[in-house]
Amino acid sequence: MDALYDRIGSIHAWLDATTGRIVSRSGARLAWVSGERLRGLDGRQIGWWREGCVCDLAGAVALFTVAGKLAQLPPYRAVRGIVPVEPFESLRPAVTARPLGPVRRFSWSGLVPI
Repeated sequence: MDALYDRIGSIHAWLDATTGRIVSRSGARLAWVSGERLRGLDGRQIGWWREGCVCDLAGAVALFTVAGKLAQLPPYRAVRGIVPVEPFESLRPAVTARPLGPVRRFSWSGLVPI
């Protein structure tokens, strides 16, 4: 599992790169990555996955991995926490229509979509 860091360098969530699932620090499912799209548990698109970064719907970076390619100056990362135990994966809901992606922004997002 890869840590997802927020704008101040704290671990916000975990990404299972093999399944695309994003879970909270306590292990609760939050979302999943579907290609370049970030989907909520109800199947709606809630953000974008771009080069190792979670972006909001406007294209601003909200979270990033160690391998993420940031246009911003990266913050100092927190000490890696304990990886949560994953619950059994349920079926994913049907997804909504595919909107066009936003232009990549060079600023931090004001909100975290997950």
